[in-house]
Amino acid sequence: MESQGAAYELPIPFLLDHDHTLAVGEVELAEVTATGIRFRARIKKISEPGAAKDLVDKAWSLLKAGLRKYVSIGFRPIEYEMMAEGGARFLSWEWLELSACAIPAQPDAKITGLKSVRGGRTVRLTEQECKVAALLTVHSRNAKEARQRRARLGIPEPVRVVKIGNIRRHKVVQL
Repeated sequence: MESQGAAYELPIPFLLDHDHTLAVGEVELAEVTATGIRFRARIKKISEPGAAKDLVDKAWSLLKAGLRKYVSIGFRPIEYEMMAEGGARFLSWEWLELSACAIPAQPDAKITGLKSVRGGRTVRLTEQECKVAALLTVHSRNAKEARQRRARLGIPEPVRVVKIGNIRRHKVVQL
């Protein structure tokens, strides 16, 4: 699976155990790198008693207890090649969902942190700040230079959103 071949549009459904009837939240941010995809998912907060609240409370409890400490993706292949030793290497693929699970296909896909956002605040960048960050990302040939410029300007790292057809746009959100 080539992480840089991911085609997706945020938000992506966040599920329990690849069960589409157990949608508990959404992937809000995703950063594609050569070595993998860093993400931030948010479990929905539901205050009204009922099945939906029970489901998201169960998901949060499973994550906090370490009973779901890995993630796994649901995807649709776009381009792939068969490997000599068997199996397929997915060069490009459509990312459909992310699931918290007990046994992942990729053992390195571990959840590295949980955070309750009680009392937290959300800061959204202005349209102008988003344009500046996108330009710095698109026009800089040197990634280190781009990171340093963004740091000087107080602009967080952008998240690349790639749609099918290789259309690219940039979203910058700091939470």
